[in-house]
Amino acid sequence: MSPPLPPRRAQPRPSARAVLALAVTPRWLAFALAAVVAAAGCVAMGVWQWHRTQEVLAAERAVLAIPASIESITTAGGELSGSMIGRSVTAAGSWEQRGEQVVVSRLLGDRSGSWVLTGLRLADGTVQPVLRGWIAAGTAPEAATGAVQVRGMLQPPEAFYADASPPSGQLVALNEDLITQRMPGPLRPGIVFLAGQQPASPTAPTPVPVPASAGVVTYPLQNASYALQWLVFACFALGAYGFLLVREAGRAVAEDADYRSVP
Repeated sequence: MSPPLPPRRAQPRPSARAVLALAVTPRWLAFALAAVVAAAGCVAMGVWQWHRTQEVLAAERAVLAIPASIESITTAGGELSGSMIGRSVTAAGSWEQRGEQVVVSRLLGDRSGSWVLTGLRLADGTVQPVLRGWIAAGTAPEAATGAVQVRGMLQPPEAFYADASPPSGQLVALNEDLITQRMPGPLRPGIVFLAGQQPASPTAPTPVPVPASAGVVTYPLQNASYALQWLVFACFALGAYGFLLVREAGRAVAEDADYRSVP
């Protein structure tokens, strides 16, 4: 039976002076330069990938800002997906006065009034609910007759006051169920916040500022993860240099101690 191996002696921790003395030798200066160059290159690549991420986001947001016809992104009876919310849209048709709703208790600045929600009958027979604007009080001005072209931003219905039962012709929120019940259909999903109309109507309600509900842009995780990976590589390059330097300095101290202990 072979004798047991002697316990492995722990490598002594080198002093800062020993590490520094090894670091300034030509060999380790070259290693330090290589580590710094590698880390700088990784940081540069990470910054480039981060800027690339922002460029992709800006490009996708620019695409969302280009007006699209409402027929090209929604269907009657369909669902309003996240990518549709905040889209700039256009639509052509005629105002459907039947089923017009007034959304009460809405502010414009510090003034209280109401919103006017009117359906726009499109060429295919479907109806798109359009928030024509805000009025201070009284009866909403009638929508223009004849063909019109409108542009605006597609927004989701409101989820609050879902159990409210206001009288006919009134709403306390842009409740999807009540809008579906009270407006002639078939309805397309979402609410278009009107930004402009051609031909313009001199008696139109005041346009309502669009809520802070921008279009959903898919975050380019691949580019963002690459940026993070390059920064990790930079830290690894510097950390590996420091680890190897300290280990080599400890080995040198141990060898020196062994040499001194020999009689």
